[in-house]
Amino acid sequence: MSFAAFFTPFGYLLLLVPLAALVILPGLLVKFAAFVMGRARISWRQCFIFGILVALSSIPLRAVALLLVLFLKISLPLSVILALSSAIYLIFGGWYFKSRLTSKDGELLGWPGGLKLMAIYLLLLGLIFAVLFSHTWHFPMDVNK
Repeated sequence: MSFAAFFTPFGYLLLLVPLAALVILPGLLVKFAAFVMGRARISWRQCFIFGILVALSSIPLRAVALLLVLFLKISLPLSVILALSSAIYLIFGGWYFKSRLTSKDGELLGWPGGLKLMAIYLLLLGLIFAVLFSHTWHFPMDVNK
C-alpha cells in the first residue's frame, strides 16, 4: 500500500482505527473488570467516557516522556514508565469511578470500589499485552545442556 492510498476517503477511515481502538479497548476492559468484580455495575456510557479520557490523557503522558528524553536527556527504563503510568491510571480511575460505580443494590462503592476496578482493569490490560506480545520475547537457551 502506497502512502498516496491514505489520501482517499477509505484511507482517512483507516487512520481512525487506532484512535477508535484507543477509546473502545479501555471501555470494554472496564466493563469486563466490573463483571469480574461480580457485585459492581457501571454503565456503558461511563465506560466509554473513561476510554475517551484515557485516550486524551495518554497523549500528554507520552509527550512528557518524549520531552524528558529530548530536552533533559533522561531516559527512564520501561519498568519505571509502566509503574508510573499504572499508578497514574490507578489513581485517576479510582477517582473517576468513585462516584459512578455502584453495587447491585444501587449504592456507590466509592474509592475502594474504584481502585479495585482499576486494579482489575490494569491486570486485564497487562494480560492482553502479555498474550499479544509474548511471541516477541526471546529467552536465551543454553544449547550445551
